[in-house]
Amino acid sequence: MEVESAPDEGSTFRIYLPGTSGSRAPETKTELPAGEEPPPSWRILLVDDEPSFGKATARLLRTMGHEMELVMSGQQALQAVHAFAPDVVLLDLDLPDLSGEEILDMLTRRRPGL
Repeated sequence: MEVESAPDEGSTFRIYLPGTSGSRAPETKTELPAGEEPPPSWRILLVDDEPSFGKATARLLRTMGHEMELVMSGQQALQAVHAFAPDVVLLDLDLPDLSGEEILDMLTRRRPGL
């Protein structure tokens, strides 16, 4: 994963996934060895007003075993933080209705441990 960020320009995140060749393998469930715990699963609230990015990211995180809630605005994020009770919030800082900084401030006041 690579991240590039510049003030007043935004951020670019690049996630590199291994490629595949040929046909897709059937999905199988992997048994964990006795006594081994599964990796943690988080409840993730994703706040992004770009539908294609939001849906693709949510789909990727779901395949990794996380429970996802995708919202497209700051107001929806403030409502979802109570209804969905996320462990983690991934927040776009440039939303049309509220700035990311405003949302972050409101979220941390409402859920200090978030």
